Amino acid sequence: MSIQTQDPKPFHRSLTMRAAAAMALAYVAGKFGQSLPYENAEVIVGAAADLIFALGAFGVGLGRARARSPLA
Repeated sequence: MSIQTQDPKPFHRSLTMRAAAAMALAYVAGKFGQSLPYENAEVIVGAAADLIFALGAFGVGLGRARARSPLA
């Protein structure tokens, strides 16, 4: 008998994290007097999470490339 487990998702793909961030964004927009539908907040949060992850991966790659080159 074997037990199958799901592969863990990276945090930036977590629906729980994105939903919480979307609710926080909609709340902050409401505090500034702007009406932001939840669906729009979800799209903004998804794009921001993808951007942050991509910039982080770029930074890691750049740091690794600099570490392998001679010090100037």
